[in-house]
Amino acid sequence: MKSSRFAQIFLASALFLGTSALYSMPAPASVVESSPDGQIDWSSGKLSATGTGAPPNSPNMGPAQKRLMAISAARADAYRKLGELINGVQVDSETIVKNYVTESDIVRTKVSALIRGAHFGDARYLSDGSVEIDVTMGMYGTNSVAAVIVPPALQKEEVKVAPLPTNEPPPPSGSYTGVIVDCRGLGVEPAMSPEILDTNGKEIYIGSMPIDPDMVVNIGIVGYADSMQQAQANARVGNKPLIIKATRSGGSQKTDAVITPELGQQILSADSGANFLSHSKVIFVIDPK
Repeated sequence: MKSSRFAQIFLASALFLGTSALYSMPAPASVVESSPDGQIDWSSGKLSATGTGAPPNSPNMGPAQKRLMAISAARADAYRKLGELINGVQVDSETIVKNYVTESDIVRTKVSALIRGAHFGDARYLSDGSVEIDVTMGMYGTNSVAAVIVPPALQKEEVKVAPLPTNEPPPPSGSYTGVIVDCRGLGVEPAMSPEILDTNGKEIYIGSMPIDPDMVVNIGIVGYADSMQQAQANARVGNKPLIIKATRSGGSQKTDAVITPELGQQILSADSGANFLSHSKVIFVIDPK
């Protein structure tokens, strides 16, 4: 597995988990990825699954005991489905969470603890006596998938980190406040750590640039929207975002946005005055899932 820039950033992020988030999560989601195990809501950063449990067919048990057994079975099923859902989360264009879990006992233990700490909703009792329970978990934040995907092999690597802004002055008048990359029609898939590259392979974002680790843990590398209207209304990119049209998808799993060298230079030039890239003020607009 490659030593991705994403992994380096998340290593530094672990040092900042006590710092409060600087931005709220985006508005209710539209980019939702469904599977037999549950849903990944990429716009709001939530994972959810529903567990089902049936009461045992035992004449020696009373109704109350059967109900408790059904609830226990539903919770166990929810844990299982959530674990499968997390393992399948696309980290970057080459790796999924399961790759990190398989290679590291430490990561596997942290992910297991994370699942056990997930939030359960109220039980729903069905007419046949079975029970359904919803379970949810955050993609980002202190107790989240993002907070534990830190490959131990990179723990000794030096990571370049942008300092957390304190009373940061507003960007110069007339400058851009973020960037929206229009990826519609290109088959771009959501991931925790996508990149923006130009057609010559130059990394525009994130590459080797310093990234605010607290920001990465709390809201991720990019935000997702399924319409330009939703993206422009998102406070993450401010009131004057630069809007760029991607040329094609990139990476083996089509999670990266590829743009022309001219547009890449336009992003970097705009960022030189406003510094929005290092604060993750980036949104990808992708096709609804």
